[in-house]
Amino acid sequence: MSLVVSALLTGLAQGAMIALVAAYVTSHIHSMLKHPMLVAIKLWALAHLLANGDLAALVLFGSFLAFAVYDRIS
Repeated sequence: MSLVVSALLTGLAQGAMIALVAAYVTSHIHSMLKHPMLVAIKLWALAHLLANGDLAALVLFGSFLAFAVYDRIS
């Protein structure tokens, strides 16, 4: 895995953790994101989809990503 991809995955993971904490703590991040837990799930699933390329990971993390996108839209 190249250094650029590794840095991207690290940034996505850190963003997911910040959004996850913002779901439970009142802050400006919570008010900006509206649904920070769903943002955390989206970032987490996207990072895992980029890191794992097999079919099982695509089904598992793709379904988490689809759930978070669908729940935010509805």
